Amino acid sequence: MQDLNDKITGSTLTASEWNEVPSELQNVIENTGQTLSGGDLNQLGKGIADYSVNGTFYTDSGAADAYVLTTIGLKQTSTAYTDGFAINFVPGNTNTGASTVNVGSLGVKSLKYFDGSDMPAGVIATGSEVGAVYDGTDFIYTPRVTEQTFAEMRGGRVNYIRNGGMSAVQRGTSFPTPLNNDYTIDGYVALVDTVNDLTSVDRTGSQNEVASFVSIAGAGSGLGMRVELVGGDFTMGRTFTFSAEINPSDTDVDIGITYRLGNSFISNIVATTSITSQLTASVYSKVSVTFTLPVDANLGTMDNIQIAITSTAANSVNMRKPQMEEGSIATEFEYISPAAELAWCQRYYQVIGRVSVFTSDTGGNIILNTFGLSATMRATPTVTEDSNTDDINTNTFVYNPTASNLGIQATATSGTGVYRTTRVNVRLDAEL
Repeated sequence: MQDLNDKITGSTLTASEWNEVPSELQNVIENTGQTLSGGDLNQLGKGIADYSVNGTFYTDSGAADAYVLTTIGLKQTSTAYTDGFAINFVPGNTNTGASTVNVGSLGVKSLKYFDGSDMPAGVIATGSEVGAVYDGTDFIYTPRVTEQTFAEMRGGRVNYIRNGGMSAVQRGTSFPTPLNNDYTIDGYVALVDTVNDLTSVDRTGSQNEVASFVSIAGAGSGLGMRVELVGGDFTMGRTFTFSAEINPSDTDVDIGITYRLGNSFISNIVATTSITSQLTASVYSKVSVTFTLPVDANLGTMDNIQIAITSTAANSVNMRKPQMEEGSIATEFEYISPAAELAWCQRYYQVIGRVSVFTSDTGGNIILNTFGLSATMRATPTVTEDSNTDDINTNTFVYNPTASNLGIQATATSGTGVYRTTRVNVRLDAEL
């Protein structure tokens, strides 16, 4: 449209000049899919509203990592990239890494992750809407604000590793020569290739943050973390990242991730593989492995994912800040309170320091007591004890556990007087 502002009083507009004005208005109306109608005098407003609502949406005709965007229908795009230029599109291909975008033939620009880094593989997914805003140099990915992406933007995400801060120590802090599949520090299981290949597991550090293990040469022993397959979080095809800070005396360290049923191996998610290239001896290095849950016909029979950190060297390995989170980025470790970590661990294991039943009734009767558990357990636990003391005129002691209560009973022997029995450090175990 030409500049008509120079016309002065008394000047006239030619027919072509006059038509430019309604043509501009008409194009806004028609390019937003409306049919001109003399009975609707709000079509221009509707067209402007349409641009406002979805004028940032484009169609993609590019390839993986190089997205080419054009406007939808007859809509117009901006004439140049400017700060705040927003785009939304549904990609035809999933990205494999660093990506670019070309909007309306204005030129190729880098498409960066929200933290300014190159786009991680798989973030741009076929068929899933992508948004980005130009910052004057690059387009910056703007994740849809779900629970996960909100956590991403605040610097941490849900950590599926139980007792990642290692503040829960119901079982203790030092475990010499543990056997295979023995639970040690709450939530961590000893993985022993052959007897005595793992000489110790310990929890150390002033911040209660470090788990260590010592293995001998030739073994494939170490420490495992088991993540319960519960709820809808672990459907096949979803991507997760495991990360931890590891300080080994020898960089010969491996990681393996498997589907399991209790202690039993079902299938590999990530076959045992070396992480030597991510490590430096005697220094804490952050390591990470990204994996996608594969299709497995046995999914209905599995109950956990095991992440195993092992070594075939004579090695002393310290590990802290283990984290498993959804997505392909290893974010900063997400601390939770010691009370929350303990409550989570008590879903699988609890210790009651002392339980008793007592009566002064006549002998021959069954005496009962019930203790409410600190947290509802994963399943009905098995019950063991460190010792029994104070048995007075009782016998036939029985535990009756449920997931939320511990019932105990004993039989008062014949006679009269006091009838009592006490058990110390009663341990309830519903581990995977």
